[in-house]
Order: sequence, then structure tokens, then C-alpha cells
Amino acid sequence: METIKYNKEDIATQFPIEHKLKDIVAKLEQMAEADHKVICRLRVNGLLLSENDENRFAATEHKDINEIEIELENLFSLISGTVQSLTEFAVALKETVAKTADAFREGGTPNANRRFANAMPAIQCLADALIALKPNLGQILKSKPGFSQRWDDSEVQMMKMVTELIAAYEKQDFVLVSDVLEYELLNSIDNWIELLAQLS
Repeated sequence: METIKYNKEDIATQFPIEHKLKDIVAKLEQMAEADHKVICRLRVNGLLLSENDENRFAATEHKDINEIEIELENLFSLISGTVQSLTEFAVALKETVAKTADAFREGGTPNANRRFANAMPAIQCLADALIALKPNLGQILKSKPGFSQRWDDSEVQMMKMVTELIAAYEKQDFVLVSDVLEYELLNSIDNWIELLAQLS
């Protein structure tokens, strides 16, 4: 993590045309992005600002800002940590999905229903996290021909499976639920683990 401080003089020199805090923050974000970094923390006049605070104080005038401190993190380090966490989550999810499929093979027991109720939010969480990660992969995706299309195809496939899984569950077709979990979803998770490994 890198920390950069700007005193009143630095602010006047480096941000001469940015008249409001929101403009200065936008410029700082632009500068960070050019260096493949992201701003993790922002302090203005000693106050740590959340995103809500940032919006609340967006109109603060340049003249009222005495000090800005930002903490930056390398984008690739953040992505690497996220990829590792998602991979670990996907591996653990495979076990959950396999046990849920086994429970449904025994019929629509309360145990199977409980496992399904626990597995579905985790499956959705993985899908949401993967979708949210992609826009941050910019340069990485460009350096891997065909990777972006494979990622997109995998997203579509996973969402289709989730829809099929929910429909089968609602119809109480527990054989189909088990099949989708065991054969399609487990393969999809393996595919995501493989894709994530290519980002490491």
C-alpha cells in the first residue's frame, strides 16, 4: 500500500483547474488508473471519507481543502488476491454442490432442501463476483487471445444452469436438480477454476 499526501500548496499546484472535491477526486482516480492503481482510502483534512461521505462533501470548495491523503494499491495485486479468494471459494463450493446433489439423489428430503437453500446463495455469490471481476481485468484480458470470449460464454452458461436448476427445483424434479448440480454445475465450477488459474 502506498500513501501520498497533498498539502494546501500541493493541491493548488497539482489541481489548479479542479474547483471542487469531486473534481480533485476524479483527477486522483484518473492518475491512479494511469499507474494501474486504485484508491483504497481517501482522507480530506484528516477525515477518512467513505463513499457516502465523498458524495456528501463532493461540492467542498478547493479553498476549504487543507490536506488530502490517499492510500493506493496496485490493481494487479488486488486482482490477484481476489482471484485467489474466488478460487478458494469455488473449490469449497464444489464440495457443497456435490453433497447437495447426493442429498437430492435420495429424494426431496428436508436435508436436501436445506442444502439447496444454503447452496443457491453461494452459487449466486460466485456468479456475481465473477461478473463484477471482469471489468477490472482490462489489460489481462487483452493479453490472452480468446480469453474474454471464453469468460463471456462461461457467464452465459452458468446463468443458464442456475435458471434451469431453479426451474427444476420449483417443479420438484429432484432427479433433474441432482443431475444439473452434479454434471453441469460442477463442470461449470471446474471451468471457472481453470479460467481463474489463468489469471494467476
